Amino acid sequence: MALIPLAVLLFGVRIEATLMLAIWPVLLNTIEGVRSVDLVQSETARSYRIGPPALDNKRV
Repeated sequence: MALIPLAVLLFGVRIEATLMLAIWPVLLNTIEGVRSVDLVQSETARSYRIGPPALDNKRV
């Protein structure tokens, strides 16, 4: 969390900088959540013949 004050100094307090700082934690948590899906759940979805695009939509 010590990088946030540095980012504020570099980018200022504009709305773009605020959005940029807010997007990264959400993006990183989403990626980690998708990676942590249990293998059994993925295999179950495949057994129901859910294709890769639909599977990605169901995960996220």
